[in-house]
Amino acid sequence: MRVRRLIMFFFFLSMSARSWALPMSLTTVKTNAGYTEIDVTIRVEDLEESTYQPLEKVWDDLKIKLTGYDTNREGALPDAPGTNRFIWQNTAEANFERVQGGKGTLTLSIKLKNNPQSQDPKTIKNVLDEKGKLVVRVDLGSSYAEGEAKQVFGRPAVAPAGLSSNTQHYGLGATWESNKSVKYSKGIDQIPSSILLMLFEAADSNIELKATRIDANQDSSAEATSDITCRFDSGSAQCIHCDEANGRPVFLNSTQENKEAVKAELLSNTGSNGSYTFKSLDPEKEYILVAQYENGLQRSDCISARAGRTLSLTEANGEDSQKDFKDVRCFIATAAYGSPYHSYVEDFRWFRSTYLLKTSLGKRLVSFYYKNSPRFADIIADSPALKSVARGILFLPAMGVAGLRYAHSHSQAAWLAMGLLLTGLCFMLRKKFAGKVGSGA
Repeated sequence: MRVRRLIMFFFFLSMSARSWALPMSLTTVKTNAGYTEIDVTIRVEDLEESTYQPLEKVWDDLKIKLTGYDTNREGALPDAPGTNRFIWQNTAEANFERVQGGKGTLTLSIKLKNNPQSQDPKTIKNVLDEKGKLVVRVDLGSSYAEGEAKQVFGRPAVAPAGLSSNTQHYGLGATWESNKSVKYSKGIDQIPSSILLMLFEAADSNIELKATRIDANQDSSAEATSDITCRFDSGSAQCIHCDEANGRPVFLNSTQENKEAVKAELLSNTGSNGSYTFKSLDPEKEYILVAQYENGLQRSDCISARAGRTLSLTEANGEDSQKDFKDVRCFIATAAYGSPYHSYVEDFRWFRSTYLLKTSLGKRLVSFYYKNSPRFADIIADSPALKSVARGILFLPAMGVAGLRYAHSHSQAAWLAMGLLLTGLCFMLRKKFAGKVGSGA
């Protein structure tokens, strides 16, 4: 009976740990002109950071309906393959922004699409014609939110606000004001779903850029467009020149052919904290940074910036510098958790500085780690599956280091309690071992 009660207690405890109801909202619910896709941005506030560890587990709990029709995640197998009319995919990694006390805001960005393998030919447009509206319902834990998808005409009519750069080790950080509602060409206010960042070498000039000119009816789904060529020239604040615009609106294409001369990155503007880092840059060169919302009709001023170079431990010890401009301080933990400011990553850095770098053996271990970890970190950072594996491997060490850091920052009583616990454990093991030896004799 006692065992049964204990099992029931832990069962209800585990259920209650995941049964939460928090403020959840859909900040963006919009469909494209052809009603083939619906973009949704989900925000859950006041969420405990420990609710989803690793954070990617949130996708397993996410359930989405479109006007009463079930959907399944793209690539996942539903109960009856091919029966679901619609599928969804995440367009950015889950983002958790800590506010205070271990709580914060979770942001998820997804895209609903027609299921090409569905046995039912019904499409998003068919649902709209049948029901008269498109209602997206999102369930996560005990929280849910609903929003009606609206078709967005026009394009972002303003440049991204707050664009700035910051120097990083063999890299350049870009920040902007994300999740901000802006004016579209038809006069409506909307949050652009994506932003295009472009980075050029200042010494280059006359770089050709693929662009699109809006010839007529820019606010309708049947607009007329033309492919044109713009050029990059670092000699002015407006470094992008489109002589073929002929007074018409123009936007730079998200994909550029000259990948050697221009680094073009299309990023989520709704599921991010408004930051991105260009890596593997030459600190001896000057770079030009410019931003445009995806298919936006205005671009930011061109910002001049340089990458930095900070001596790593291996270089401080007299070894060769990193010629390939890789960030030797990029920890595997940073790649696994997605941010150098994650609490676990900060704990590992604290352990390195407090203990490892104060002993000769620790310094050799750190030096070896700095030298060999970047290539693994790059591989992990590019694979969501490997991130999950790495977080699983790091979980127990992270818990141990976090506990050690807590004890180190609090009173000596914590150390005394730990010492008494270890002493008691050793005494029990010794007594048990001695008993076995005595009985064996």
